[in-house]
Order: sequence, then C-alpha cells, then structure tokens
Amino acid sequence: MPAATPEAVRLHIWHAALQGQNPLTIAETLKMPVRTVRHLLQQFRYAGQATPPRLPHSGRRRSPAYDSLRQQILDLRRQHPLWGAERILAQLFPTANLSAR
Repeated sequence: MPAATPEAVRLHIWHAALQGQNPLTIAETLKMPVRTVRHLLQQFRYAGQATPPRLPHSGRRRSPAYDSLRQQILDLRRQHPLWGAERILAQLFPTANLSAR
C-alpha cells in the first residue's frame, strides 16, 4: 500500500482545484498520478466541505492506562539509561515471572 499523501500536498491540490485547475494539470505540476489527484478531489467533494477533510488517524486510540504506563517506562529509562527492557519491566511488575520464556 502506498504512503498517504502528505497534508501539505492535499491542501495544494484542493486550492489548485478551487482556482479552476483541472486534475491533469494539478497532477503534472506535482508530478503525481492523475488518478490520485482525482481520487482526492472526489473525497473532498463527497465530504461537502469548504476545506479538504483530514484523514482519520489509523489504529485504536490509546487508553489513559497505556499513556500512564508508557510515561512510567520513559521516566525509568531517563533515570537509568543503562537498564534494559527486562530490568524496567521487573521494576514495574516485580511479581511477574519474566524469565519463563
């Protein structure tokens, strides 16, 4: 799957279309496939917005518990830069059996 078109390029496409440029001219200017430009313009028009819609962020949203645990891990890593993952996990979860792999 190709990478998503950057937001700056998407905005450029939208503004060029608002100025009356056709998809072929926009695609040639940006050196990208005309099919991509047409598809993005179709998405903008389908959304019925004055500005191009933002692509939703993929994946699930992080829970507060995840963010808290991540911050604890980062704090331990900053305090003890020589500790590895096992040592950090042992510090956070002392009763877990980490050696049973």
